[in-house]
Amino acid sequence: MSDMAKLVVRDGEGATKFITIRVRGSPSYPAAKHIASVIARSVLFKLGIYGKDPNWGGVLAVLGYSLVDTQFAGNGVIMPELTSISFVQLDGRSELKFLNKGSPAKIDEMKAKEIMEQEDVEVVVDLRNNGEGTGQDVEEAVFWTCDLTHEFITINGA
Repeated sequence: MSDMAKLVVRDGEGATKFITIRVRGSPSYPAAKHIASVIARSVLFKLGIYGKDPNWGGVLAVLGYSLVDTQFAGNGVIMPELTSISFVQLDGRSELKFLNKGSPAKIDEMKAKEIMEQEDVEVVVDLRNNGEGTGQDVEEAVFWTCDLTHEFITINGA
């Protein structure tokens, strides 16, 4: 069934990129799923991916507002000092951390360009260093989406 879901995403109107959003290290699956869904629906994030701009600051901004006015707000779901944001090639060859345990990482611009040139891009938001050292069970959620392109606007703008 997941193969069919992925085909639907790949067939998005005007889509040029298949994006996997993986939120891990969450204290609950519903919280991870909610955060992943908010990132997947972010217009600025999807436009940035189309423009081959990883825009990790945009991912961080979405993460910041993702729990506002939800049942998860104020429950310690996001631990800024443990949160990391990475972009990964789906073949697992290359991972590029933009935020490492709450601190901006040194970015290899060539590696970023290489990752963003790929048709498939994975974004990993790790809320708790995948639970390492927290003594907590952690959950993961995965969402698939595509970029927003000029073609999408042309198709739907009439």
